[in-house]
Amino acid sequence: GGAACTGVLDAQGRGECVLVPPTPGAANELVASYTGDFIHAPAVVRELVTVSPRLTISAETLPIVDDFELQQKPDDNHMNSNSGGESSDGGTTWYRNVRGNETALWELGTPRGDVIVGAASGERAWATSLDRFHGAAELDYVYSPAYDTAGIPVGADLVWCADAWYSMSFREGDGAFLEVSADGAAYVKVGVAGEVQWYTDARTDVWNRESGRYVEVCHPLPSAVEAEVVQLRVGFVVQSEQPESGDGFAFDNARVQLAAPTYIDEVRPAVVPIPFGAVTMPLEVTVLSVAPGVPHGLGELELGSGATCNGTLDQ
Repeated sequence: GGAACTGVLDAQGRGECVLVPPTPGAANELVASYTGDFIHAPAVVRELVTVSPRLTISAETLPIVDDFELQQKPDDNHMNSNSGGESSDGGTTWYRNVRGNETALWELGTPRGDVIVGAASGERAWATSLDRFHGAAELDYVYSPAYDTAGIPVGADLVWCADAWYSMSFREGDGAFLEVSADGAAYVKVGVAGEVQWYTDARTDVWNRESGRYVEVCHPLPSAVEAEVVQLRVGFVVQSEQPESGDGFAFDNARVQLAAPTYIDEVRPAVVPIPFGAVTMPLEVTVLSVAPGVPHGLGELELGSGATCNGTLDQ
């Protein structure tokens, strides 16, 4: 009753055809069948797959905020989800890929762990199991919609933020992380530990240990606007041979936004004139932003084409 296509096998027994995707964000049964020939019997295989929903974003529609509560349409600024990834009125959002994983870790609902309890807002969050411990050697992902970035201005930076709560042991290789893809197939990890509001374990660049509550995590999406379509996924991995005893990872209020404009407000002292014969000269630079909060990160000064210095912004 869904989309179908046919193709002819080549000399190596391979064939291809193009399907028009059915309902996005929902589990669909993919049936691959072979009609057979005079010496080969027919064959069929069935598998569940999930079609990524697609959402067009622009400078006018950002930020896109997903609190996973209500069921709204994809053109709303506040995307929302239900447990199946598909809403009754056509809205779709973050979803779990069901293909080849009937015992997935990620669940959408109200966390009821020993430590992680409730959502950051409302009643629902994505969590690595709502109320149970985790086994050994596990890996699973939850996926964002595919964001069409054609409406993003050239040179603009996209940023992903969420409210995250993590509660797990400090074992190497275990934790949660964010990845980004330009084609839905090859994913790269976003960011490294040590950056402001990002990963807590520098050994493998993941979130683990104890946050104690929902905390805001934010990071620019590398080269995101250079791709026509961008998709994100949050992964959770347990590499240890021993089960993970903590509650794991939960996130809520996932949002994609433009990086807030900043400007240099002041350089002190005035850099002209520089004292004759000076070997060093202390300088203080104030960076401000139109967005709430204080800018963090590194700054650099360059004098002519020679001397440079850099420093880290404080509070």
